[in-house]
Amino acid sequence: MKYALLFLLTIGLITSCEESKEGDQKEEIKERKLSTSDELSIGDPLNYGLDSMLVFPIGRSYYKVEVKDDKKKKRSMERGRSKSSKVEFSPNTNLRPYDKSAEEEYVNRDLEEYDIRNILFYNSFTQEKYPLTETTLHVLSFGLHRDYGRKMIFYRVILNDYNGDGKFDNDDPVVLCVSDLYGRNFTQVTSDEEQFIDYTYNEETQTIMIKTIVDSDSNKKFNEVDEIVFSTMKVLEPAMATKIFTDDMKESLMSELE
Repeated sequence: MKYALLFLLTIGLITSCEESKEGDQKEEIKERKLSTSDELSIGDPLNYGLDSMLVFPIGRSYYKVEVKDDKKKKRSMERGRSKSSKVEFSPNTNLRPYDKSAEEEYVNRDLEEYDIRNILFYNSFTQEKYPLTETTLHVLSFGLHRDYGRKMIFYRVILNDYNGDGKFDNDDPVVLCVSDLYGRNFTQVTSDEEQFIDYTYNEETQTIMIKTIVDSDSNKKFNEVDEIVFSTMKVLEPAMATKIFTDDMKESLMSELE
């Protein structure tokens, strides 16, 4: 009877602790509201392999930072929410790179926490500085290509919050863009409404064949039931990619197969 009572008390204490922990977590999640501020900050510089050039990410936090008292701050730190996190690019060390052909690839260090809205290029020899583009975008990653006929940087960016969740991430249409190694001649390659998946490079023709997905069922998601689209671009002449199969051609081919 004594051991049974002790067992019940232990279970009760564990349950109480778990409920308290869950309550704290729910309270913290409730407090993590999306920020409405457009105030941007410049992150640490990155040397991406060119002797004279550095890139500085420009972005902001998605969430408001609210600490009401020291006790709450201490609980947050104990749960590991105070990890060092900021606007920056880091080498992509994942086993599955986004750009399989890139010599080197750099990614937004904390995509769920921070939104990188542009990149500043800085020449440490001449002190020249300029943005990647004059318009706002949201940079997920970029990869260096020095082995093509034209040395380039390939970017994966978001241009609009397609699903309306307040964030710019892989659930939105990922757009392929390119520039030279100095961030000049920035060019959009794929459509705002298509999600870039992958590409292959043909050395003989100096072209890339690009694979994208279209939200064909208009459910604000990109998945295996949506239509696959293939297009091409000449590496020596960066421009919006050309569809291999036009809508009229696809309709004609499909009608012949019926």
